[in-house]
Amino acid sequence: MKEKEQSSRLNKKKEKKKEKEKKQQTSKLQEKEKEKVEQRDDPKGEDENNGSENEDQEVEVAETFAALKEKKQADKAKIAVLEKGLRDESEKSAALEAGLRAVTIKTEEMLDRLQVAEATAADATSTSQAASLLAATTNETSQAAASLAQQAADTAQALQARLEETEGKVVKVVGDLQQTEETSQATARLAQQAANTAQALQARLEETEGKVDKVDGDLQQAKNDIALTSSISASLAKSEEMTWRIVQAGIKKVAILETKVAEANSTATQALGMANDAGNYLYRTQEVVTDTNKRVEKLEKIKKEKNDDQ
Repeated sequence: MKEKEQSSRLNKKKEKKKEKEKKQQTSKLQEKEKEKVEQRDDPKGEDENNGSENEDQEVEVAETFAALKEKKQADKAKIAVLEKGLRDESEKSAALEAGLRAVTIKTEEMLDRLQVAEATAADATSTSQAASLLAATTNETSQAAASLAQQAADTAQALQARLEETEGKVVKVVGDLQQTEETSQATARLAQQAANTAQALQARLEETEGKVDKVDGDLQQAKNDIALTSSISASLAKSEEMTWRIVQAGIKKVAILETKVAEANSTATQALGMANDAGNYLYRTQEVVTDTNKRVEKLEKIKKEKNDDQ
């Protein structure tokens, strides 16, 4: 009995320790989830941190799945031990029931012998001393059988209590398994969310790259316009200096645009802002080209008028 009590106390301590560790693990997961929610609610720096957040989520999901897998295996091992204990208890209970049946059969045999002895005593009163001796023997046998039956009943009661305790443990383990399954489902949802975030980032990156390609095309067009402007300006001696300054300003703006495009190619997040700046510069360059063309037309008109006058 002392060994059973010590074993029971030891099992209770182990269960309390496991529950404590489980609560700590759940608390850590809740804190990490809370941090993720706060980071999602804070839009500042979201583009810069998306990559590292995805890596952290992948690592966390892998660690969580590994921990859940280990816990599930431990729970299965625990259930196997409990099932073995139930089978052992069932075998012991069956053995006690067989013992009770044997005692019952033996008691019935004693009763039969007692009835025979009573009949013999009634038929032969001369053998009353032998009948008394047989009755005493039968009484002792009945007392022994009653004692054995009481012992078997006590043992059966103890086994019933132990069986109920074991069933309670099995129910608890099943509950833990269900909670583990729910945690696994939550982890799967978290992994799906991480995959969706990565997919959205990929789409955004492709969109940014498309805008950068468009800026490259606009830059090439601007270079062509500037080259045309330079050709026209070279043929106009009177407006050469002014046109040259305009061309130089356009070239500087194109160089600035090329620098910004190079930076945009290295950092997808900055590409959108740079593309907007490049568009503004291109618009201004086109205005300069348009203004230059107007001046060239005006100068050609003046030159033609002078030729006509001559």
